[in-house]
Amino acid sequence: MIVRTAHLATPRKIMVRATNWVGDAVMSLPALEALRARFPEAEIVVVAKPWVSQLYGHHPAVSRQIVYDPEGEHSGPLGAWRLVQTLRAEHFDLAVLLQNAFHAALMVWSARIPVRIGYARDGRSALLTDAIEPPSPAAYGHQAHYYLQLLFRAGLIERPPPVREVRLAIEPADKQWAVRHLVGLGLGGPRFLVGLNPGAYFGPAKRWLPERYAALADRLVGAFHADVLIFGSPPRNLWRRQ
Repeated sequence: MIVRTAHLATPRKIMVRATNWVGDAVMSLPALEALRARFPEAEIVVVAKPWVSQLYGHHPAVSRQIVYDPEGEHSGPLGAWRLVQTLRAEHFDLAVLLQNAFHAALMVWSARIPVRIGYARDGRSALLTDAIEPPSPAAYGHQAHYYLQLLFRAGLIERPPPVREVRLAIEPADKQWAVRHLVGLGLGGPRFLVGLNPGAYFGPAKRWLPERYAALADRLVGAFHADVLIFGSPPRNLWRRQ
């Protein structure tokens, strides 16, 4: 089912509710770029949780951000209401929910945003003006197309553009910091550098076995004389980020 949004004029100000996890946020960047290409003059404001907000800090599709911090400024009912009041004061014309949660729809409904577009998930359809039936995985394939299909099925873009690559927007200062950090680790030479991130939230089903990562690292070292850098994060917030 494809919905064409007849009641939407050219929006002046668009709110985008970002996904909550880094991998999903990266995969949604082509949708943000497609939204910017469709509405080049609009102000696009991303609402994101702190641990994904850095992805959007220098992205050319994003005008600015509102950081939603449920463990700090926006914790509890009063904090949530504070965020709603902030969003009301923005007078957005359109909200696009890349996140599938009921709470995201309740937030933009409470903020009185007149056009609210998202997938019909988590029993939230009544809170959306355009509740889009989610496509089957066979219809979109690559995860980046899941978010592009939302824009397409809502009539915001003419057709989903091909996704040849997903690129992060990185400032020169960030690149310089990374080079200095690598040099400090003894990895500043011309050798082939590979990064492995073996972790994942919410259980071992999403994690490859450690011994297989170790075997892959050994093969990369043997085949390419590579330096292998392991990425990770402290486990202390494992069950708090929801």
